[in-house]
Amino acid sequence: MSRCLTKITCILATCLFSAEQTFAVVHVVSSGQSLQAAIDEASAGDTFLVEAGDYDGSIVITKALTIRAAPQATVAATGALTITDTGGGKVRIRGLSLGTTTITGSAVDFVQCTFSSGMTATDSAVALFRCAMPNGYLSSSGDLSVLAVAYSSLWAVNINGGRGEFTCITSSSPNPADTWNYPR
Repeated sequence: MSRCLTKITCILATCLFSAEQTFAVVHVVSSGQSLQAAIDEASAGDTFLVEAGDYDGSIVITKALTIRAAPQATVAATGALTITDTGGGKVRIRGLSLGTTTITGSAVDFVQCTFSSGMTATDSAVALFRCAMPNGYLSSSGDLSVLAVAYSSLWAVNINGGRGEFTCITSSSPNPADTWNYPR
């Protein structure tokens, strides 16, 4: 029995110390803190829980991250948002009010976000779910891999040149008659 326990202990120790383990970290960002500084210090795959408040200054994201507003919080990121070359990982943003947004070479999901200005996406896969862009536009001037818009309110969509697929679900219930695909 002792010999068996020794083997099991050695196997467990080998597994624990020889395998490279990575875990996503959840960062809480409070009003008055710099969201950009927190993003700069984070590792790819980390999650941010952003507490209520206004966050001034531009935000640049170059790695896969999840940024969520805290439950029942109103979060406004008033500067420009730039998401570029995330290394194939996806950026997920939920529940934020955002300024002008530029996305290049990245995959991004926006859920329950409001955009005070427009969004430009190039060589990217963008999904908007329950988002609002009341005064802005969504445009692509290059290859837009996928643009999926579901249950969202947009002022205008402009796709100039390039290739990609545009899917729009306009009703409050998924109905194939309300879905359009435009392969380019």
